[in-house]
Amino acid sequence: MPKEGSAYGQLSAYGLAVLGALGGSFAGLLVKLFKWILELLLDLVWFELPRILDSWGWSSGSPFALYHFTWIWGGLMGAVVGGLRHFLPPESVPTLGLWVRHLHGPRGTAPAGLWVGAVAGLGVVTVLSGAAVGPEPLVVIGPSVLFAAVVERWGHKALPLLAETPAREGEGAQLRQVVRVAALAGGAGGLAAFFGLPLASAFMVLEVPHVDGAEFALEALPACVVASLMGTLLGDCVWHPKQLLGNSRFWFPGSPSLSEESAIHQRAFGLQAVLFAPCAGMVGGCAAHLLIGCIKALHIVLHRFLGPQTRGQLAARRAALLATVGAVNAALGLVYPSALFWGEEQLQVALTRGCDGMAPSCQPVELPHWYVGLQSDFAIRASKGQPMTAWQMVGLGVVKIVMISLCEAAGFVGGTIYPVIFVAACFGSALGSTAMVQSWGGQFVYLSTAAAMSTALAALLNTNLFGILLVLVLQANIPDGNVSSQIIALMTAVYTHYFLTRTTVVPYLHLLVSQKARDDVRYVPYEASSGGSENSDAELSAGDSTDSDSEQMSSL
Repeated sequence: MPKEGSAYGQLSAYGLAVLGALGGSFAGLLVKLFKWILELLLDLVWFELPRILDSWGWSSGSPFALYHFTWIWGGLMGAVVGGLRHFLPPESVPTLGLWVRHLHGPRGTAPAGLWVGAVAGLGVVTVLSGAAVGPEPLVVIGPSVLFAAVVERWGHKALPLLAETPAREGEGAQLRQVVRVAALAGGAGGLAAFFGLPLASAFMVLEVPHVDGAEFALEALPACVVASLMGTLLGDCVWHPKQLLGNSRFWFPGSPSLSEESAIHQRAFGLQAVLFAPCAGMVGGCAAHLLIGCIKALHIVLHRFLGPQTRGQLAARRAALLATVGAVNAALGLVYPSALFWGEEQLQVALTRGCDGMAPSCQPVELPHWYVGLQSDFAIRASKGQPMTAWQMVGLGVVKIVMISLCEAAGFVGGTIYPVIFVAACFGSALGSTAMVQSWGGQFVYLSTAAAMSTALAALLNTNLFGILLVLVLQANIPDGNVSSQIIALMTAVYTHYFLTRTTVVPYLHLLVSQKARDDVRYVPYEASSGGSENSDAELSAGDSTDSDSEQMSSL
């Protein structure tokens, strides 16, 4: 690290953009490798292995049917996660809350170490268990910490080239701020690479450190925006260059296919639909608050269960706890197979009640990496020509909340971003499938899911803009001329929820307690001193004389 006096001047917006491009490229390639390995293992565990067992005679027709493999495997993987997590070093950062705490810390990032690989490995085992958590912390925290470590180690040699002004004598080094910008850019690039979320991922990392907005955008906006672009390009788009849609592949109900007739019809987005959006948004917001309350309550109960023990006893109890939770989570997945994590593609189940949205009639969604022989006799799924009912969607949402709460509170390594929008989509689909809402028109059906998802994500992490942008990025069937009206409706839903709950609910149901205002910026009020007035007058008079000279020259 450079000495305190070895300042290099202020970084320009161009310099920040270059830093973001490097961070996004680094994170994009790293996360692409991680995602490739993860999908390969998912296909091996949940498709190839059951298929082999089926060919060996353990089939759905056996006395002890093949679907029992689901809860047995879930319990086994839970025991592995519980046994190994106990031995993570104390400096490990397996959750977004700890990552945010380090962003506010003296270094601006978490210290890098071997724990990054250990946490990534536990995250892979968590996903393979079918636990109802997503890999978001892994694809955010890992690239963030590693890229920030690179900048912290070697950045002072290259950063003078990106400075807007030369270093001045007595100017303090800004390495901490630059390292934090690098950490934010790495996180934005990683999230964008995994889910294909340009721009949305930038606002996620900018908003999540502070409960009330993107405070770090003061210095990190150019870096994070460019990082999200580069992460999407190198982590997603270049691998299928003929389809640069990122993650925009989900069909939302009520918003038809992109034909000319449907697009013209959908432009009639009235004020009534905008006024309905907050009502649908509160459905998702209440679901998120319920989820937070369940996680916190279960965390207290399970913490008491673990209790003060010796190191060996605590490791054994933690392994037994996660094995039990893993088995229960997988057993609930036998009732609703789509509730287990098979990949982000399964979100289509929640959006269109188990049907492939682009088909003229209901064709059941094929779950990725899932062997059909694992389906139990009592599984609740859509069938050909018959989507899931509204009450079945409500049941799926409730079961998913139970699964997420158990997995998060017990200590599985994963996040709740994708799971919570799945829950909100379930409740929103149930609302949109009612006869009353459908009689009002397609825009009301669309907002039942879209507004619920945006508001639920905003309520979970206090990330309002991220919740809005995520839904727009996910949607594949936005008709021409409809983006602005959808933004108006989603903003109305999200910020109505924000105004109603910021002082009444959020202080009590707050998932990330490490969110706070930054403490390294001092806002100095303007004071018109005598010297300042003289300088201002001099500058104004100089400007006037320059303008008058220019006018005289132009007249000549």
